[in-house]
Amino acid sequence: MSRKSGDDRLSKALRALSDRFPIWLYPAQGPISSALPPAPSAPTLWLLGPGRGGAEESFDVECLKWQARLRFSLSERSSVVWRYWQDPEAGLGGQLPCLHLPDGQLLPPALIPDWIHEQRGDVPKQKKKAPKQTESAVLAELERKRAEQEKAQEKQDTKPDDGLTDEQRSKLNDLLPQIDTSLRLYIMTQLYLTPIFTTYTTPLYHPRAHPSSPTLTRMLHRMLASSHKSEAIAEIQRLQARVLHGEAGKDEKEVETDAAANGAKWYLPFKLDTIIRQIGQSTGVGPADTRIDLEAIEQQALTLLATLDEQVSTLGASKWLLSTQDATEVDATLFAMLHTLQTVSKSSQASKRENIVARFSSLQKWHGDRAAEYFGDRVDVPKLDRQS
Repeated sequence: MSRKSGDDRLSKALRALSDRFPIWLYPAQGPISSALPPAPSAPTLWLLGPGRGGAEESFDVECLKWQARLRFSLSERSSVVWRYWQDPEAGLGGQLPCLHLPDGQLLPPALIPDWIHEQRGDVPKQKKKAPKQTESAVLAELERKRAEQEKAQEKQDTKPDDGLTDEQRSKLNDLLPQIDTSLRLYIMTQLYLTPIFTTYTTPLYHPRAHPSSPTLTRMLHRMLASSHKSEAIAEIQRLQARVLHGEAGKDEKEVETDAAANGAKWYLPFKLDTIIRQIGQSTGVGPADTRIDLEAIEQQALTLLATLDEQVSTLGASKWLLSTQDATEVDATLFAMLHTLQTVSKSSQASKRENIVARFSSLQKWHGDRAAEYFGDRVDVPKLDRQS
């Protein structure tokens, strides 16, 4: 029998099988719209959650950062509802958090600070906006705003109306990238490169990978968890490259520009499993910026925490890191990092040494005081809708 006749016979068999499972098409029920969901009755922050054990605070650092920012800044002035979601793809640009307003707008994190200042009366209220926007329109507006900010910064003829002095703004611009690089890097190594990836990270980010889920669902979400881990390792390497090259204080565009100007090459891992096996060893695969040095990452985090601990110990009556009247992004970011570090350490069945925050008494007290004041008295709020 020739190969062609065999292929024809197989094709006929497949067609006969597929004929037994016809595809039926049904008309859509109602009009299909690209508009955002119906506007909520109160400002609503969509975020990953709830936290471990049903905690109010999100398990995701970025989501918790914006929970803290809103609560620190608006706890006595406004009411923001938490709505927990498990699929970040539902957010703008496929990411959470995002803030959904009663007028129909959906704001990405980059536009939330302006909304906070508007609610507090720091800046004049904007013109009345359209009640509904498509996702593409929101993203286009975000890109336009970024371009305006870059243009203003180049001209250096305007300053953000954030109520900060030049000295405070300088400290913020210096401190925020360090916290957002060194501490985030350490947290990611704990979440993705230790045994708690299976017992803590995966159950929170991919709950449908649980053994009790249907077989196909479980297999699919375990594959998604594995992909999530690979993406996280690539992010760890990118952040580590910035730290090792002394670029932690620069934004990503500056790093890429400098690297191109110096002829440097930036690599992503081509065999992640090989690199993971060689973590902490003196040898590695590829150039130096593809190796993950857990000891160096931890030391970088400890050095920064020691600096922050000393700074917090001298705050006196002020409860915010830059001695400002109101909270800034630095306070929210640091709170989210410290809270996540301590939550992870409690969940890892690890030694006391691994709770590195416990080594710094001033930082631990600062975090505990903020948690008690802004989150601790609201534990009885329902899990799906939480108000600040």
